[in-house]
Amino acid sequence: MVQKELDMQTEQDELTQFLKEYQALCEKHQCQIIANPTLRARDDNTWSIVIQTGIGRLPKKDAQE
Repeated sequence: MVQKELDMQTEQDELTQFLKEYQALCEKHQCQIIANPTLRARDDNTWSIVIQTGIGRLPKKDAQE
């Protein structure tokens, strides 16, 4: 039980570190990853949701204020 809690904490720490590093990278290059859901028709007359990803510029700092 204790090991499982330690593993969960370690994973949470890794995720937190990843988010900090990703944010710093976004700020450095003024870009971010963008995900847009779209619907795509299938052969069996149903629809699927597809996530299209891309890179986009961050809004200018003076525009955020």
